[in-house]
Amino acid sequence: MKNIEKIFALIISGIILFLSVFFFINEKKVFSENENRYLAKTPKYNFEALKSGRYMTQIENYLIDHFPLRDYMVSLKTNTYKIVGIREVNNIYLGSDGYLLEEFKELTNIDKIVSTINKLQEKLDFKLDVMLVPTSTDINSDKLPKYAINKSEKEEINKFYNLLNTNKINVYDSLYNNKDKYQLYYKLDHHWTSFGAYVAYLNYCEYKNITPITDYNIKEVSNSFYGTFYSKTNDYSLKADSINIFEVDNPDYTVVYEDKTVNSLYATEYLDKKDKYSYFLDNNHSLITITNNNLDNEQKILIIKDSYANSFVPFIVNNYKYVYVIDPRYYKSEISSFIKDNEISNVLFLYNVGTINNDLGIVSVKWYYFSFTTINSFSIIIIGW
Repeated sequence: MKNIEKIFALIISGIILFLSVFFFINEKKVFSENENRYLAKTPKYNFEALKSGRYMTQIENYLIDHFPLRDYMVSLKTNTYKIVGIREVNNIYLGSDGYLLEEFKELTNIDKIVSTINKLQEKLDFKLDVMLVPTSTDINSDKLPKYAINKSEKEEINKFYNLLNTNKINVYDSLYNNKDKYQLYYKLDHHWTSFGAYVAYLNYCEYKNITPITDYNIKEVSNSFYGTFYSKTNDYSLKADSINIFEVDNPDYTVVYEDKTVNSLYATEYLDKKDKYSYFLDNNHSLITITNNNLDNEQKILIIKDSYANSFVPFIVNNYKYVYVIDPRYYKSEISSFIKDNEISNVLFLYNVGTINNDLGIVSVKWYYFSFTTINSFSIIIIGW
């Protein structure tokens, strides 16, 4: 018995020694392609950080991010949880039919966001249009484990709307009523699919009294998309998502980024990478200018957005000749000057309810310096990011 205990102790000691040596000699990654995020950097020591406890938190995050064989350990944790009947891993619910769903919590920053929008409304002589879009967790709530605790997104949306002095566009019902007809959200990622974006696009066109596109071909461009939720669980038993696009005949676009000009809304090189959702609009940029050369209406629209808009834009470009896309996380110039200089007559603000609470970039945008003399209508569409 003592020999067995010694052998076991030696094995454990060997594993600890191996992992320790591997940790120090292994090259530290800056970016995790699997998780699509930058990893924690080596913390810089100072007394104030140590005193406040911030330094130890940074050390902990650094060790977790760079732990040897981390992806495999996460997978081992997920499979162990599944064996013992636990259906939540790293704040991700292991749902039915291959769905991974993130717990939705109450919007704690709702007052700041609403205040920003209402102050903007006070400066206008027309009503803003607001659309707050639910996430997969609520629309596909039937896929959640039985014990799952999840705040009602519909209640939060209504609470949000009730505080606004603007028009409100309800897309919740449209999405919910179509959830069995289309796959509106990716199973392994937090974004909606092109089908979900199209349902919201139809809803928006009806509200704005404009004609939506109905003549298109649906094309699958990838069947191997493992998204953000998958990266948090590494459940190798799950089937990958497919990415589809709605193609129109003979598209003719000029797409201008900060450093290049192309003729497509899609960046095919991302289909060979982990972050395949960046196929839409070449990931995130401070400013994108899109011209639909097939249109003669001369209509312009500015979209201030999060990444949900990336799969929404391919639809709206068929209604406006000039589409400007600004990501406020990266765009540092005054938006008011941009609107005035380009004589823009429509502005859409796109966000989703799942991430709007933590993206205070909305509040920091210089709304109050807008010159509205050149604006005929202003639509804020807040879609679940």
